[in-house]
Amino acid sequence: MNTIHARIKHKTVVSLLTKKFLYNLYIKKSMGIFAIAKELDLCCDTIKKYLLIHHIKLRIKTDWSKIFTEKYLITQYVENKKSSKTIARANKSDTSNVVRYLHIYNIPIRSASESRKLFYLNNPNASSGENNGMFGRTGKSNPAYKNGIPNCIDCGKKLGDYYSIRCKPCDGINKTVHGMGYLPYTSEFINIRGQILIRDNLICQRCDMSNEEHLVVYSRRIEVHHIDYNKENCKTTNLIVLCKRCNIKANFGRDYWFAYYTYIMEKYIKEK
Repeated sequence: MNTIHARIKHKTVVSLLTKKFLYNLYIKKSMGIFAIAKELDLCCDTIKKYLLIHHIKLRIKTDWSKIFTEKYLITQYVENKKSSKTIARANKSDTSNVVRYLHIYNIPIRSASESRKLFYLNNPNASSGENNGMFGRTGKSNPAYKNGIPNCIDCGKKLGDYYSIRCKPCDGINKTVHGMGYLPYTSEFINIRGQILIRDNLICQRCDMSNEEHLVVYSRRIEVHHIDYNKENCKTTNLIVLCKRCNIKANFGRDYWFAYYTYIMEKYIKEK
């Protein structure tokens, strides 16, 4: 990224540091100044400056070693099987603090698959029934309705849903039929990415994985996905925050995921 693009991106992200946004992260989610700065590619002094500008009272630095003791973490994380996010929220801390002390005490951290299994075990209806974004979206109410169930565009076989354009055998052959994945991201996307992260509160809009958890599990920041798979379409309604797993999953059965995330954005616009 050249210097001009870097300045534009910095100015864009800083302009979105509203009182509501910072209050949500710093007070409600109890994120630290360092964690907020890291996720937005800003320095700590900038975050601290805007907290003071918006008259948000700074927290007194806490000695987390007295709270996150080895005995406490073994009880909560291992025996009670609570997530690092739950433990952090209960103590008004960052997930990164909990993970750091888990490492210090050599307590094994659950893998992403183990965390998901535990989550759905404790929340059996999290993504089923009425809680599923596509619940009841059949026929004309489906975002991808095409005047009836279509035929496969390759072999002509009748499909089993409204949103696909190919049957499974043909979809397997044409892995890159929608493909524009080889194209580089545009400067417009680089500049607007920060806005989308802020809009979606740095949380995967499908599985609710936070950016802190994403850094621990994947050693990289949470991602921004193009809903229509066109990297040149950088409208805010075409961009959504996803974790690495959900972003990869969206590359299979693309017509379904296009309809699914289109529905989520339609819902977001109505509620706005």
